[in-house]
Amino acid sequence: MQDNFIMIEDSLAIEKTDSAINSFENYIVDTFYEENNSIIFRPTLFKHKTYIDRNMNIIPKEKPQTQGWVYGIFIFVALLYCLIIRFINRRVEYLIKGKLNHTITFLVSIFCFCPLFALLLYGFITQYNYIDLFVIKSHFLIFIILYISTILYCILKYILFFFFGIVFRSSKICFKYNSIILGSYFFYGLVIFIPILLFYYLPENYKTTMLIITGGILIIFFLIRLIRCMKMVLQNTKWSKFYLFVYLCIVEFIPFIVVLKMLNS
Repeated sequence: MQDNFIMIEDSLAIEKTDSAINSFENYIVDTFYEENNSIIFRPTLFKHKTYIDRNMNIIPKEKPQTQGWVYGIFIFVALLYCLIIRFINRRVEYLIKGKLNHTITFLVSIFCFCPLFALLLYGFITQYNYIDLFVIKSHFLIFIILYISTILYCILKYILFFFFGIVFRSSKICFKYNSIILGSYFFYGLVIFIPILLFYYLPENYKTTMLIITGGILIIFFLIRLIRCMKMVLQNTKWSKFYLFVYLCIVEFIPFIVVLKMLNS
């Protein structure tokens, strides 16, 4: 049987264009078709090809807009959590449940939870352009104001619950209420650390989603804690359950109402 060869002289001279390639492809197909009439043409998935443009442009990576001091706060809080878990690992459970001394628990909350919550508030303000509400234009000073406000709110809340315990003769119940709240601060900080970190260092189109996720996590745990505390109060209080319940609810919800009112106005 005689072999057939296709001889191409000076193949480098062939112009490498789509038309030349198609002509050469048709020539080969026609040659084999003449030798073997049993060739059957079927549709193929590779008939139409997609090519990448040769002029590929490098898209510059989006630079994060996060202020440099935010790095330091995350590092400080992370190291503090690691040190606490390392040196009092046997008492972390007691810390979360609020069974340790209130002074120690409150100091832990001030340096662990309050900076993260202030960063969450700062992220909300910058994301939705509420930065103009502040006379101060320094972002770090705005964070400091939010941080101090968070600490003052926690102190005021503790004092009010202590005062309600004296007025309604339920000091033990309100003491337990404060213990649960202080312990929950440490746990909340652990839960929201990663979402807030992702909020600041993910691309811009993910920030709103992370902000919603972080806020949703806090709201869920807040409602769980509130139901737990109110159940304890109603089961153990002997004096003026209704009024004590109302006052505790006011202290829990009034800050959110005030903040929403300020933002709407």
